[in-house]
Order: sequence, then structure tokens, then C-alpha cells
Amino acid sequence: MIAEIRSGGAFFDCQSSARWSPFSLSKTTCDTLYPNDDLKYINATSIVLFLRYGSNSILFPGDMPPEALEALLDEEQGSEKRYTKFDREFSTSSDWHATTGNQPSLRSLLGSYGLSILVAPHHGLESCYSPYLFECMKNGKPRLVVISEKRHRTPQDGKVDSRYQSKDGATGLDVEINGTTERRFSVSTRNNHHILIEFVGTGRPRVYASTDPTRLV
Repeated sequence: MIAEIRSGGAFFDCQSSARWSPFSLSKTTCDTLYPNDDLKYINATSIVLFLRYGSNSILFPGDMPPEALEALLDEEQGSEKRYTKFDREFSTSSDWHATTGNQPSLRSLLGSYGLSILVAPHHGLESCYSPYLFECMKNGKPRLVVISEKRHRTPQDGKVDSRYQSKDGATGLDVEINGTTERRFSVSTRNNHHILIEFVGTGRPRVYASTDPTRLV
């Protein structure tokens, strides 16, 4: 089985035996957090996905604002979680419900495994940077931050948080950009770059960025 996830101009693929854990907040909880802000309410309804394959892991936080993401991390009322392991023997086990009744929290997964790749929340904007997310992470930071960057036409569109783009936000990873390998803390879809992330079980993830998407096939 090949799994492929697309987020903006970035996509990710891995082979079998992946662990998927989606998390979300109830609409009631989102309304409680943002009773007078429709935009933040909508963003707070994002599905957050943690995926682990072999020794690597990635987090897709969607457009989650910091307060909503922190509510998920602390498993506040209204937090929803699921856990799925793509393994034929596991999924057909007769004690499936019994063995998955106490499903792992997002905080426990981040604390146990850390992150190889963090997809920056809400296009990496400063308004959605969450220091608490990094505090909950094993080693305090991912190897690399991927930024699905939006167009910034006006000052009201915000700007990318600089902490994602330095050693404060990641430990660093080799990324192949238009055929040239560079050591990066982050990689962005800015300037029409498409991003491919490959998990191959063991070893570091392979990350490629190119303005020509056909080179990533």
C-alpha cells in the first residue's frame, strides 16, 4: 500500500504499516474558544493528523489556531481522537476494540516519537505559532518544517514566523531543491515550489522541492 497526502503544494508518501492518528475539537468547544471570531472558529475545526511510519513521523495541524491546538494537546473537553494502524494482522484482530479503547493522545505521541516533519499550522503565519506545541515535542523541535505558504498581497495577510526558518524551529535536514542539495531548517511552497516527502522506514526522510512537479513523480 502506498499512502499519499497532499497539503497545498506539498505531498507525502509512504508504504505499508503506517500509524495514523487524527484529532479534532467538537464544534461546541470551538465556539467556546472563539465565540466572537468566525474565522478562528472555522480554523479550529481543522482535522489534525499525526502519521508515523518506521522511525519517522509527521504532523499536519491544518489551520489550527494556538489556543485550539493547545486544547487538543491537553485533551480538554470536546477533544476527539482516533488511532489506526495499517497492519493486516492488527486490523483483523478479534480484540481490536479492547486493545484500542485507550487511544494515545497527541501529546503522548509527540512526546514519545517527536517529529521528523512539522507542517507549519495555518501556512506558517505568526498568528498561529504555538510555543506549547514545541514544548510537547520530544527533543523540542522537528527535523524540518514544511510551510505551505499562502500569497501575501496585503499586510493583513500576515507573514511567516521566522522561528520556523532557523535552528529555533528545527534541527535541520538535507533537502534537494531543484536538483541541488541544501541543509535547511524549513522548506516552503513559495515561488511555485512543489514538495515531496518520502518516508522509507528507517533513516532520515527524503525531501525534495521543485518548481517542476513532474520531477517529483
